[in-house]
Amino acid sequence: MVTNEQKLYFSSAVEKYVMSKRAKGFSENTINAYAQTFTQFQNYLGEDICVEEVNSETITRFLASCTHVSNKTKLNHHTGLSSLWAFLESNQIVSQNVVRKVERPIAESRQINPFTQHDIRALLSVAEKSQNPVRSKAIILILLDTGVRASELCQIKIRDIDFENRRILILGKGNKERSVPFSKISQKIINTYLESRKINVAKDRNAHLFITKDGKPFNRFGLLNMIERFSALANVYPGHPHRFRHTFAIQFLRNGGSIYTLQRILGHSTLDMVKKYLSISQSDLDGDHELASPVKAWGLGLDV
Repeated sequence: MVTNEQKLYFSSAVEKYVMSKRAKGFSENTINAYAQTFTQFQNYLGEDICVEEVNSETITRFLASCTHVSNKTKLNHHTGLSSLWAFLESNQIVSQNVVRKVERPIAESRQINPFTQHDIRALLSVAEKSQNPVRSKAIILILLDTGVRASELCQIKIRDIDFENRRILILGKGNKERSVPFSKISQKIINTYLESRKINVAKDRNAHLFITKDGKPFNRFGLLNMIERFSALANVYPGHPHRFRHTFAIQFLRNGGSIYTLQRILGHSTLDMVKKYLSISQSDLDGDHELASPVKAWGLGLDV
């Protein structure tokens, strides 16, 4: 345990934590997400205090003060702070992980609401009128065609794309790689977009697939803003990148795809989330059958 002369303040603890996670190869998205929690916690504290002075009541009061965020965000705050204190405990900087004494917030069970075909066509129509229509349409089609997360899409580089076999190497959560297929239609618009950028696939292997007008790689916040803007113009609500992932998953199952293949494509470690998609797709099929059954539509068997 540290002595009085070696007291570690919160800001310094965060620096040590971030350095450790970067050394272990944690993704910048994960680190940045935790950093947002640490910044908000620091703002709540109002001063840079010694980490040993933080107790479970401090954590509880902080979470209770987050009145304008979802329970999912509160859960993320709890997870981030618990990870920080676990690091401090393992390095004998604090005597215990005080966050473990605080009950974890229960995240809301959010409704899965996929896009309809009409929604997608409306978004593509808006994309056609955007400042960079080829890039905009390519982003929409790749999100829909692969089910990749927003952060994963932004990380794609030219070297990650196997144009011959139409597959993209995706670096997902936990730095786990997976190979995701895409269609000939998506391949065509990717090629058109790269041609508009005068990209040489062999020489520009380290270039990001999608860049802003300033030549910088797209980030998930810029992507979110773009999709939200397109959705507003297309009168499609709600509009966010993750909704493409839901749409891909449900349509994949509705069209006869294997639940296990879907799990690998999406990069889920368990089948829990995929089973939710399966349940929704089955419900959709049951509803369609109720509407389209020829036995019912033709009134057959009424005299049986």
